[in-house]
Amino acid sequence: PISLVATEAFWGIGDFAKIVIKNFFPFVKTTLPRLFFSRVDHPILTHLIYLPAIALFLKFWLRPSRNIALVAGIFAGLLFYTYFHIWVYWIGVLGLLFLATLIWYRREPERFKNYFVLVGTIILVSVPYFVNYFRIKALPTGTDYLNRLGLEIGSAFRLEVWPHYLVYLVLAVLIYLTFWKNSETRKRAVIHWAFLGAAVLVWNIQIVLGFVPHSDHWPRGINPLIFIAIFDLFYVWITRWLERAPKYKKFFAAGLVVLILLSVSKKIVNALAFINPPKEISSSYMLPEDALRSWQWMEKELGESRVISPSLLTSIYLTAFTSSRPFLPWGGITPISNFEMEERYLTANKLFGVSEEVLEKRFRSGKGLVCRANCDQPYALSNLRDTRVYVYQLYFLDTGDPERREIIDEKIRELIKRYRTLDIAWKDLAAEYVYYGPWEKDFTGIDLKSNPSLELIYHSGDVEIFRIKK
Repeated sequence: PISLVATEAFWGIGDFAKIVIKNFFPFVKTTLPRLFFSRVDHPILTHLIYLPAIALFLKFWLRPSRNIALVAGIFAGLLFYTYFHIWVYWIGVLGLLFLATLIWYRREPERFKNYFVLVGTIILVSVPYFVNYFRIKALPTGTDYLNRLGLEIGSAFRLEVWPHYLVYLVLAVLIYLTFWKNSETRKRAVIHWAFLGAAVLVWNIQIVLGFVPHSDHWPRGINPLIFIAIFDLFYVWITRWLERAPKYKKFFAAGLVVLILLSVSKKIVNALAFINPPKEISSSYMLPEDALRSWQWMEKELGESRVISPSLLTSIYLTAFTSSRPFLPWGGITPISNFEMEERYLTANKLFGVSEEVLEKRFRSGKGLVCRANCDQPYALSNLRDTRVYVYQLYFLDTGDPERREIIDEKIRELIKRYRTLDIAWKDLAAEYVYYGPWEKDFTGIDLKSNPSLELIYHSGDVEIFRIKK
């Protein structure tokens, strides 16, 4: 886990103790809601591609050959399909090292020739990625979708991440003193400097592009290479020290074994904590039983059906636990326009009888809404507060406060006006079934059983499911 937050470990004594030292003390039982590698998308899936790409290129850099160039190029090309910030950063590293090859190593024919093999392989593997990108960008709705993914507009140098720059600067000096001053290890200095140089470049890519998506995600690509640079420095320092003081080799080996055992023990302690986790942690991962039973029934009886609900949280869980296709999509994964997202959201609320007052509170991050059940659970708060997240994702940005992304007042007034004049019947809806459960009842108390356009086909506990009569 240290490699995931390597830069942040040096921001202060407390950070170093939390990120580094505690990893070697199994008796420090810090309660964690999840393990470091618990997320599937990142780091588990990304590292399956990223770590081999790094290892193969390091092997190529030290001993260039055509076969290694081909395989390293394949893995580097596959990064385009894993995580945006990682492939951009890694291509920056490779670009800087290509320039270094042109400047310092052009008289090494094998390196020079095979670097072109590497670059050509990356281009070939990444072609489908760019085909899809330009197809999405060419869509009439492409601009809305890309902006929902979190574009920060501007061309200023990013000064607020100066702690990162300070770590890079210190490492750059140490790399110069450790590797560059020794002619036999200068290639290692060059590659580590490329790691650091590419980090500074991607932090400020907006200077060239005028925008950047999710700027706080750059460390996800940078930190593993910072960790490699730090590890390499320590390896060389210790090796040189032991060459001058060989009598300490046995003591160092014993100490290393102890550290390994402590680290492994700490991970075992962390994992064992999840066998019988504290109630406040385990309960946060439990969903309402009524909802779970209804999803099982839907998966068995309804198959790939179109279902409407005014709760975006319900829509997301229906996608995860059933084959249903929710009427309300999540703005972060669908390329439809903002206008269509809004129309679907307004339509769902209108048909469920949500009042204008409640709707406005939903647009204002749930301020003033009252939780109905399971209020101590994270999903309950998400259901009340996260309309902006589910509909617009990161579309709205307060330039004065980048952390504040509320829906602007002008847009809320426009939406309420459209809601007031909206007129739609159940039979005209592009959906087949209606889901009415505990999360929907946070916003409305409507009695759908009395609606002649709907037929009740499921009722268990707090959940009702209706078929829409066409």
